[in-house]
Amino acid sequence: MRTFSALIALLLLHTFAVAQSNDEFRSVQLQAEISDTPLAITLTWDDQVEAASDILVFRRLAGTNFWGSAIASLSPGTLTYQDTDVEEGQAYEYRVTRPSSGNTGNGYLYSSTALAAPVKRGVLILVIDDALLPALEVEIERYRQDVLADGWLVKSLLVSATEVDTTVKNSIRTIYEQAPDERHALFLLGHVPVPYSGNIAPDGHTDHRGAWSADVYYADMDGTWTDAFVNDVSASNPRNRNIPGDGKWDASSIPSDLELETGRVDFHNLPRFSEDAITLTRRYLDKNHAFRRKQFSVPARGLIENNFGGFAEGFGQNGLKNFATLVGRDSTRYSDYDTLKTDSYLFSYGCGGGNYQGASGIANTQAMTTDSFQSVFTFLFGSYFGDWDIQNNFLRAALGSGTILTNAWAGRPNWVLHPMGLGETIGYCAKLTQNNASFSYDPGFGNRSVHVTLLGDPTLRMHIIAPPTDFVVGEDQAGIQLSWTAPEEEDLLGYHIYRRNFVANFYERLSEEVVTELSYTDPCPLLGDSLQYLVKAVRLETTPSGRFYNESSGVSGEIAVGIDRSVIAGFVASIDGGEVEFTNESINATNYEWDFGDGATSTEASPTHLFTDGMYQVQLIAQNSCSVDSFTVQVVIMTVGTVELAELGLRILPNPVTSGRLQIVSNRQQENVKALLIDALGRVRLQQSFAVLRQESMDVSTLETGMYILQLEIDGQQVQQQIVIQHP
Repeated sequence: MRTFSALIALLLLHTFAVAQSNDEFRSVQLQAEISDTPLAITLTWDDQVEAASDILVFRRLAGTNFWGSAIASLSPGTLTYQDTDVEEGQAYEYRVTRPSSGNTGNGYLYSSTALAAPVKRGVLILVIDDALLPALEVEIERYRQDVLADGWLVKSLLVSATEVDTTVKNSIRTIYEQAPDERHALFLLGHVPVPYSGNIAPDGHTDHRGAWSADVYYADMDGTWTDAFVNDVSASNPRNRNIPGDGKWDASSIPSDLELETGRVDFHNLPRFSEDAITLTRRYLDKNHAFRRKQFSVPARGLIENNFGGFAEGFGQNGLKNFATLVGRDSTRYSDYDTLKTDSYLFSYGCGGGNYQGASGIANTQAMTTDSFQSVFTFLFGSYFGDWDIQNNFLRAALGSGTILTNAWAGRPNWVLHPMGLGETIGYCAKLTQNNASFSYDPGFGNRSVHVTLLGDPTLRMHIIAPPTDFVVGEDQAGIQLSWTAPEEEDLLGYHIYRRNFVANFYERLSEEVVTELSYTDPCPLLGDSLQYLVKAVRLETTPSGRFYNESSGVSGEIAVGIDRSVIAGFVASIDGGEVEFTNESINATNYEWDFGDGATSTEASPTHLFTDGMYQVQLIAQNSCSVDSFTVQVVIMTVGTVELAELGLRILPNPVTSGRLQIVSNRQQENVKALLIDALGRVRLQQSFAVLRQESMDVSTLETGMYILQLEIDGQQVQQQIVIQHP
């Protein structure tokens, strides 16, 4: 017995050794270190494989498609490269190619000295199996709020499992075309109709050749999909047989680049679980929420088990070169996949000879129903089970175990995960993998094939910060008052504050700079608005890939604005000769700017000003930090002649003249009176004589609005008074 056990142990050690050899030939385990003086990104890589010729380093801006020429050619023993031609905050993508006596290895890495956190991530189209909604309405709404709090605008679509895939896709396209320039993710929750496509056998089994389950159909918004050419009924399972007009698509490769970052969670037809699909989906949504809110933590490390060590393809490279950039070379190890039953690893990879319900040496569907595998992002590979729409499928079953939230059939082709090291989502990486033409990343076998699928929530990220707690939203005259309690996190820089109106789409960031206090005032809400606020903790995250500003999921609160803070300007003027006292009657104003119309100004609330005779447009601009308003009044100052007229017993009515007639009234009879009306340029505009003056009038309706001098000649005396003519 001891001899047999020793033999098994020896075989396992040999398997691990061979697996590591082929995996390492295919991999360059990249990491990056950031320096500030000088500003530089320094790449380092492993020394497990001896380079046969010069090592080549390539660089491109993150998100672009072509590598161009190498930026460096390094001697075979070199293990580092420093790039000083970098800009603060810019994201770069690196590729290091190492030729060897086995096979050429490649490593890829996203890096930045300090990449900014996005204000918004994009639009998530959430397609829900209508059989789930009645029982899971609370959990689904909680998920929608979680995703909204991470920067996604969520648009939901309810479908039946009995609908045809073309109908579902048309509904998805309708939502997509509402904002085609935005980034889009697609989450298929439940037994959303499963498209089938192609005439493929990526697992190498001829009895499995035909149409495979293909969610990529939903992710392609502009490709041409036909059902007219493939005619192959050789597959042993009728699901895979594909003939013209049967509702299964012809395409074996995606017709055009995919637009949507797609993932699926589907617990349909898994009777090995004692729980039904609704219960399993609820459990998935619960652990999804717990992970986002850091209610459980998983160590940042990666585990690999490759039971296909003899394959030169080196399937374990999907873990080895990816995990190095995400958790570090020293935190990536080869071990038995069963280790996950007792120890937690953020990332894991396992492969071995397979069937629909398991992979040899890894696990099976039954184990997923009874054991708790402690990983979040896992990848599995083996025969048959990559075609996941079948009873008790191993790939789908993994999402029902432990802390696993995503899974993918990785090995044919190789998966691209390194952007997650700089804060990207698993869905973004899935789309990169699906769209990968061989000139971008070394794909191995099966790139751009229709079978490549992410199972799990496509919006998940690996770097989790616990959000703030005890969020309170209130209102006073100063504005909307926000306060919160700091999470138990180290090295936080502070907080970002966001706001959205319920009729708006995305949140907007209110704070350009990080808020370091545990409170914030939004001073300018509009009366009647229904607002939702979000506070996210911020940290400058340092990872094996570089540095980026990482935000927690947000803690949110809502309020309906009940106080009107808009400014209404106003004042009244009290005239005493040439001195005018202005009484400010503005509402909600805190600052004032007066223009008296004679070149003088004031910032007092209620000033007093001395005018000379004339007509003046006095303007008050009143404002607070939110709004501004103005108010203007015409002020007429007339002091010339009023004393003389009174002494002679004369009055001029009205003044200003608005009726078109000017009245001259005397308290005693005056004889031989002459009246002249003179404009501002000194021109006599109207002249009239009165033999006897007691109460007479002058018609001024033909004269322009403005200031005039009325001159009266009485008994050899000459007196004047300013008057104003104003036409209605």
